[in-house]
Amino acid sequence: MVLSTNQLARVHDLSNQTTQLEVSNRQLERVSETKLLGVKLQENLKWNDHVEDVANASYGVLRTLRKLKHVTNFNLGKRLAELLVLSRLDYCDSVFSPLPQYLMKRLQKIEFAAASFVYGRYVNNIGDILKLNWLPVEESRDFNLLKLTFKI
Repeated sequence: MVLSTNQLARVHDLSNQTTQLEVSNRQLERVSETKLLGVKLQENLKWNDHVEDVANASYGVLRTLRKLKHVTNFNLGKRLAELLVLSRLDYCDSVFSPLPQYLMKRLQKIEFAAASFVYGRYVNNIGDILKLNWLPVEESRDFNLLKLTFKI
């Protein structure tokens, strides 16, 4: 995979460039996207597909958790949401930083959906997120980058 922006690839005509890479006398195939440690990488450094995968997986988990809502209390629901949904949002978030605002909003909607599960009502307010001791998605990403930078 040759990583570049769309503009750089167009200017340098990278789509028509051939790369002859071999490992153990085997030609390596050029790909435009791949999944590495659960992160979907694209050659144009776009993260739409990865965020789509995270959203689909998160909403699937929340759909299943809602079926169990009647047997969970507040603390168990919060813990399940943190372990099964928010962990997906935080995983490798420093790799795809900065993220365009429209994708950040998509991730924030997932966090609101997780909070809605915990509270048992519709949530679209950052204040409700903060009451759960969760950081909003953008601040959480900034905090994780800070931890990575200073090894907190």
